[in-house]
Amino acid sequence: MTRQKQTLGPDYNEIEQAIADMLKENTGMHFLDSGGAYGRHWQRNQAIADFRQLPELSIEIWDDRDFCISLDVFHYLTSFLELDGLAKDLQKQFDDYSELPDNKDKGWYELMQTFAEDILRDQYGYRIEESFNTYNYENLLGQVLQGLTFHVADIDYPDYIILQIHGGCDVRGGYTKPRIFKVPEFDYFTIVQFDLYASCKCTNCSSDDSGYHWYIDGSTADKSHEYKFPSYWIKSGTKNPSNSLKCTRCKSKVYFTPCLVH
Repeated sequence: MTRQKQTLGPDYNEIEQAIADMLKENTGMHFLDSGGAYGRHWQRNQAIADFRQLPELSIEIWDDRDFCISLDVFHYLTSFLELDGLAKDLQKQFDDYSELPDNKDKGWYELMQTFAEDILRDQYGYRIEESFNTYNYENLLGQVLQGLTFHVADIDYPDYIILQIHGGCDVRGGYTKPRIFKVPEFDYFTIVQFDLYASCKCTNCSSDDSGYHWYIDGSTADKSHEYKFPSYWIKSGTKNPSNSLKCTRCKSKVYFTPCLVH
């Protein structure tokens, strides 16, 4: 596999630079996917000068109160991932492993799996978790992530991850080169994919399933709203979809907030 050339960003710190490079990495083009019509993720990301300036959440709300909320993966990943000495050392080992003659014709996903088995598990004795792909379950993430997690320390939660970001169009292909990171708080790293808060001046709501069900002011039993956000929150303006709600009771804007670490 060919190593990607790093492109320096606008005074990014180390983890920001690593994620920005992944988001702009050329993951290829295929005539059977539909990216040629409206651009693949990696192509659209070329126009972004500074990922830090993107909103953490993107919101679309329609007249029928149906909505779509997505969490920006740059903000998500840079809030939880770290690059410590071990992650960097293992990354170098993975890079060297991928360049071995027997591995040159293998894809990134296969290399990630065999590196985890041959090196992380068999050589170092690390405990490997099953691989994952966020396309396979409902979540807030704006781009698909793929990878596997492993345990270096003897703790319940995995503390390192081998990660790929989907940069293509068809989810079956177009993933970045795997990168290894430390995940100090894996439980929160997972929870934030689903948890969401919304509030105006008079009402607070929360969701733990990507906005499908809402609990008003901390209640988990009130079914009068069928677990939807309050009926007095209405779409702002006439544009359909809109990117905001307003409260007809207190006349304030409704703010949506992810559970990111700052």
